[in-house]
Amino acid sequence: MASLIYIENNILTTIKILFIMITPLFYIKYYQIQLTINKIISQNYFIMIYLTSICFGAIHMTNYEEVNVQTFLSVIGRVMGGFYFAFIVTKYSLKSSYLLHAINNIIPFFILLGVK
Repeated sequence: MASLIYIENNILTTIKILFIMITPLFYIKYYQIQLTINKIISQNYFIMIYLTSICFGAIHMTNYEEVNVQTFLSVIGRVMGGFYFAFIVTKYSLKSSYLLHAINNIIPFFILLGVK
C-alpha cells in the first residue's frame, strides 16, 4: 500500500513539474495574442464601441416577450446606455462600468420593492 501511495505521489509530482515547465509557453503565446488584440482594437476603436453598444442593446431585447416597434424603441435606450458604459470603461475602468450598471439595475428593483 505504501508503494502505491509513493507511485501516485511520484506521478503527481511529475505532472506538477511538467505543468510548471509548460506554463511559461502559454504565457508567451497569450502575450502575443493579447498584443494582436490590442492592435486590432486600437486601429478600429470607434467600430468596436459601436459594435459593443449595439450588442449591449441587442442582449437586452431578450428582456421582452415579443419583438415589435415599442420593443425596438426601448432597445435604442439600451444602445445609448451601451455608449455611456463604453465611455466609462475608456475613462475609468471596466469595474466602474460594472458598478454603474449594477446601480442602474438595482434602483428600479428598490422602487418596485417600495411600491408593495
